[in-house]
Amino acid sequence: MNSKLLLKIATYTTFATAILHLALTQTQVSALLLLTNQICGIYMFAFVLLGLVCLFNTLRTKSTQGRTFYTSLALFIVTLVFGGMLVKIYFDSIANQPSIKAATVYSAIYLSLAVMFCYFASFVLFIIAKIYDMKHKEIKEVIIENKVKTCGK
Repeated sequence: MNSKLLLKIATYTTFATAILHLALTQTQVSALLLLTNQICGIYMFAFVLLGLVCLFNTLRTKSTQGRTFYTSLALFIVTLVFGGMLVKIYFDSIANQPSIKAATVYSAIYLSLAVMFCYFASFVLFIIAKIYDMKHKEIKEVIIENKVKTCGK
């Protein structure tokens, strides 16, 4: 397996995750309408929007070198943070609002956790691709060094 294949798999995973998350946003909106915490809508919107930004940035990422690769890593982290904050708000609301329909909020929690897992998987694939490239770069440098030494003798 090479780094380009890993990046491609991560891109497809991010693509499917972002599109499905956007399509299933109604589940989260239904839960948000039950909550008294008003900031949760901003976190949900940021979570979905950052997922789409991750998608577009991963589509631009062709190698583990350059700014787009590191921007993708940063975007994955920020997206996961917003998703985690949204899940925390959901759990706080279940604990603090006794009259809430917990089933609706739990379905939003499950959706958020599934989306976060997929983004995390893409993040890990990006990291593995970078490690793979770094190891192969070292191997190539050693091979070139050995050729130079043998040619010089």
